[in-house]
Amino acid sequence: MPAGKGKKFIVFFVISFLLVTVCPWPAFAARAVKTTAPKTANFYLRWTLSDEEARALAKWDLVILDMEVQSNSPSAIRLMRQLNPSIVILAYITAAEIRSDAANLGEIAPLRRDLLAAIPDEWFLTAPDGGRRSFWSGTWIVNLTDRAPQVNGQRWNSYLPRFVKERVLASGLWDGVLYDNAWENISYFAGGPVDLNRDGRAEPAGDADRAWREGLKAIYRRTRELAPDSLVLENDGPLYAAEVNGLQFENFPNGGWSAVLARMSAAGREALAPKFVLVNANTANTGNRADFQKMRYGLGSAMLVDAYYGFDYGDQNHGQTWWYDEYEAALGRALAPASRVDGPAGKWNAGIWRRDFGAGLVIVNSGAAEKLVNLGADFERLHGDDDAERNDGVISSAASLPAADALLLLKPLGEVRGAAFPNGTFVRIFDAAGEVRRTGFFVKSSRFADSARLLTRVARGENREVIAAEGPRVRVFDENNRTLADFYPYGKNFRGAINIAAGDLDGDGGSELVTTEADSGGGRVSVFSLTGKKVREFRTFGDAYTGGAALAAGDLDGDGRAEIVVGAGPGGGPHLRIFDGAGQLLFPGFFAYAPKFRGGLSVAAGDLDGDGRAEIVVGAGPGGGPHVRVYNGKGKLKSEFFAREKTNTAGIEVGVADLEKDGKAEVLVFPR
Repeated sequence: MPAGKGKKFIVFFVISFLLVTVCPWPAFAARAVKTTAPKTANFYLRWTLSDEEARALAKWDLVILDMEVQSNSPSAIRLMRQLNPSIVILAYITAAEIRSDAANLGEIAPLRRDLLAAIPDEWFLTAPDGGRRSFWSGTWIVNLTDRAPQVNGQRWNSYLPRFVKERVLASGLWDGVLYDNAWENISYFAGGPVDLNRDGRAEPAGDADRAWREGLKAIYRRTRELAPDSLVLENDGPLYAAEVNGLQFENFPNGGWSAVLARMSAAGREALAPKFVLVNANTANTGNRADFQKMRYGLGSAMLVDAYYGFDYGDQNHGQTWWYDEYEAALGRALAPASRVDGPAGKWNAGIWRRDFGAGLVIVNSGAAEKLVNLGADFERLHGDDDAERNDGVISSAASLPAADALLLLKPLGEVRGAAFPNGTFVRIFDAAGEVRRTGFFVKSSRFADSARLLTRVARGENREVIAAEGPRVRVFDENNRTLADFYPYGKNFRGAINIAAGDLDGDGGSELVTTEADSGGGRVSVFSLTGKKVREFRTFGDAYTGGAALAAGDLDGDGRAEIVVGAGPGGGPHLRIFDGAGQLLFPGFFAYAPKFRGGLSVAAGDLDGDGRAEIVVGAGPGGGPHVRVYNGKGKLKSEFFAREKTNTAGIEVGVADLEKDGKAEVLVFPR
């Protein structure tokens, strides 16, 4: 052993002990595996991260980052967690390779530098003549078998897991590790005979391969033992699935679709809980982001077996933040395993495969020819800009699917839950930026007159409560159509329209009903229990104001209590004010449009971006055009768009509801 190697080991372990003592890491591995589809993963191996990259990566469900990011950009990892508390972040490290130039990389790669410095010559994999073996250009293979000579009582397969625990996982930034080089046959990857024990003689290929496999298993097992609260995954080694929490299948469909689907399915069964199966498809190093068919094919196939999925450049450059329309398709939980619909399934025989989810389905054509698929019911295509020909929002009961392609389809919407709306109208559905999110539909309840304002809300699990305001009368019904309340907020002789909203104003877990007169009443707001008992009443725009008001209820600050947002009615100017549930003014307000506008407002509130705080959505009344504006709870404009042609000045009404049940509400627009 070269002089000084023993001292390096002692220094390393002293530093490691101090790191673990001073910087214990949290148990991130308790994070649950995502149970709704699709699941997204990004294999992102740049060594540094900007805040811009971190914000982009935070959209994924699982991200694999190079271990060096913890030294170069730790704040970026923290930012990703701040933006997406549910994200799973894994540190990438090679199990059997080290860069030959690691000593010269400087502070950009301190972990690789320290690893190389700690590897004695005896641990490198060599040919019988003593020459070091390599697979990837610019790297050396490290001998991870139990036949490698011991140095200071250790081999590589015990040293590396301790390094990972004490120098990587101890940082507190990671949920676990993904080891690359999950090779099954070192006789192939070494490119020639290998001498595992440094006796100058080549091991038989089969013998070397068996020793190699046992060495890899030892690395996985020892990592789990040293860091039991961390995830341990590997890359492209299905043989080792039972030793880890899962693995990534790189370069999908490498090896053929049927074979790789069988391996993916088996990995999902064999892996240790919690189980993470990942699929990486790519452009084969062409950089063609717009190969939408190839992207869909991989995604759809991954969804058949509950796998996480990502699409990037290729194995020469894993460093893209390509985001696709399909990633945002909220299909929900799987209802049943995948099945083949055009022939016997066998062991994932090629053909048309289908899997149904709570809010839609995926179909995959792994066969050699295009086929027309009967869906058995109407389904809606996605809306998107990536592949407008495919994602055009059309509703149909059949789909033509080319070979090596997949299609994600949604169950058509037919009900508005969570937003007040005028009965008997057409609803258009947008995201916060004004992009069409879903195909619109006509919403009407035959139980109520077209003049009624309805609010169907989810309460107590999936049970529904319907609030109906017809003329002067307000009624509340439960899931079984039993009347919970029947009253007249402004007396039986009231002849105007009543605006309604509901929200938990006092944080007790139950909702209150909020009403105001749409065209008169001076902006008076009334608060009732859902049984019709009046709780309080207050004015919002002063005694001199005699017009009506629009209103919404939403938790603008994320404290668990909804605020009341009130907008002036026709003739009163585009003024918005914010009150707490007790009627106390929290924010004196702002003008949603130009101060001279007198067409009145429509107001809604809901969490559009999933951050736990509701946004305020405003629509212009007659004369203002179909102009939608989105504000935060402090009156800062976040986005704006026109829901119809700008020349249409009839005005609009707006609502906010999470129709897709994905934690991010949609903007609903109704004609006046």
